[in-house]
This record gives sequence, structure tokens and C-alpha cells, in this order.
Amino acid sequence: MSTKIPNIVLLGDSIRMDYQEIVIESLGRQANVWAPEENCEDSAFIIKNIKKWFSDRRPDLIYMNCGLHDIVLDEKLQCRRSVQDYGKNLETILSWLMENCKGAKVIFALTTPVIEERQKISQTYKRLVRRNSDVDQYNEEMVRIAENQNVLVDDIHRVLKNETLGNMLIEDGIHLSSCGARLLGKHIADKIEKLMTCQLNHTGTFV
Repeated sequence: MSTKIPNIVLLGDSIRMDYQEIVIESLGRQANVWAPEENCEDSAFIIKNIKKWFSDRRPDLIYMNCGLHDIVLDEKLQCRRSVQDYGKNLETILSWLMENCKGAKVIFALTTPVIEERQKISQTYKRLVRRNSDVDQYNEEMVRIAENQNVLVDDIHRVLKNETLGNMLIEDGIHLSSCGARLLGKHIADKIEKLMTCQLNHTGTFV
């Protein structure tokens, strides 16, 4: 009997776009990996487009990172979205996935750390656009929701922090360097592979 190859969907912002090719490369023929062509941006953008993205997909596992666009700061240093509204949006996304992708495992990846001083001197931003204090607060909200809904959490924030962060991010202090993308891509692929292995039952069905 042939083993079913699981279908994996990656959702997320430009951080996801940085690591996804490494995930695909690392998993090889063990999984069918798909991700939207566009940047998934913030939680509101995901809600707006989720039906389109999943219209013809039957995923076995959904891996999502979402947060850096929700905490982006305006000129008055106010986040785009309050932590309360961020939490409500995550709950909306999760409810939709649970209703429309029945049986699929969902993994929330914590938002990655930033280097604030690099943002201020970068040619991209030239000012502070994300704060680590907000990253921590919004990650706490994601963990709270995940625990309430029995959703898995992948602490990729810690994975990067355990390394020399300056080597993991590019000059803008936010996006992944090639080293950072490879580190996270291999880590995520390993997490997915282990979950696939433990979730395969005796019939070879991904459950």
C-alpha cells in the first residue's frame, strides 16, 4: 500500500517568503508544499484572502506566521492593530481553518525578533518600525489563543534568539539573511517531518 503524501500549506508574511524555499527543498518528496505567491501581510489580510487561498486545497497541515505587519508602527509609534484586535483576528482565522480544513493540523509560529537600531539607520526604513516589546506582547497573545484551542506553537522566535541575531537578519533589522532563512527553513521542515511521522497511522493516512 502506498503512503499518502501529505499536503502542507505555508501562510505568512515576508519572513515566510524568506524561509519557504528551504522548507520545500528540505522536505523534498516527503510532502506537497504550497504557499500563496503574495505576501500574506497582516492578520486582516489573511482573513480577507483565506477563502481564495483554500478554495481548491485539502491541507493536512497548515503552518502560519503572522504578526510583524500587525505591529508595524506609524509615525506616532502606534501599532497598526491593537493586541486585542490581533487576538480576535487570530481566533477568526483559526475558526475558519477548523471549520473548512477539517482534520488538518494547525501550527502557529511565533513572530521573529527584530533589531531596532538597524531599522533606524537602514536605507529601507530610516526609522523604528517594529519593537521587540511589541513582538513579545503579541507572541504572548498568540500562545494564549493556541493553548485555548489546543493548537501547536513553534517558537521560531527562540530559534533565532539562540543564535547571534545580527547574523540572522539583514541590514534592515527585520528580514532574514541567507543564514537565518536556512536556519529557520531547516528547523520548520524538521518540525513538519517529525509531526508527519508521528501522525501517520497504520493505514498511511495523515491524521
